[in-house]
Amino acid sequence: LPSVRAIWPVVAAQTTKQRTFVIFVTDGDDTCDNDTGGDLGLSADQNALRAAHKAQQLHTRYVSTEPESSVTTYVIAFGTGAAVNRANWIAWGGSGMKFGPALSGPAQPAPFVATNTGTGAQERWSRIPTQAEKDACSTCQDAIPAADPTALSAALQAVIDQGQSSGEFSDQQSITESVYEYVDLAPLPTPNPTVS
Repeated sequence: LPSVRAIWPVVAAQTTKQRTFVIFVTDGDDTCDNDTGGDLGLSADQNALRAAHKAQQLHTRYVSTEPESSVTTYVIAFGTGAAVNRANWIAWGGSGMKFGPALSGPAQPAPFVATNTGTGAQERWSRIPTQAEKDACSTCQDAIPAADPTALSAALQAVIDQGQSSGEFSDQQSITESVYEYVDLAPLPTPNPTVS
């Protein structure tokens, strides 16, 4: 998230801001525990709830008065390796369902459905959302199942069309010009041959 937030000043400087969305294609359930490869001991459901929490963080506006500072995540479950129910939780988090911080009081206030649990790399939604909670979320999008390459192509085109159907568009230069400027931070290959 820090690198996503780092590009916000570039977006904020634009007079007409573009809508931002992520197309997340997966061919299997989340098995990555943390950024260093350590095993957190989470179940497949807990990993998906953790990914849903991360998608929610992207969807949460970085600047509360700027809808364009929100990133919508569209999820495509390709093949048979990804459980569609788990992909749905991630898609719901990335399109508007909100779980919030734990409170000491008896109930979680709106707009939160429930609380988060865990800390650090283990932070995740505390439970599986219900279909009724999804139905009450006016912006929540289901994951799109794509069984084969033809269905994947159609799903990608549908998401691109949907992503383009709302928001403001302009002829300003794309902000991707600033996204790829981190190449100098990549480590050099070893051994590092020198020119003689």
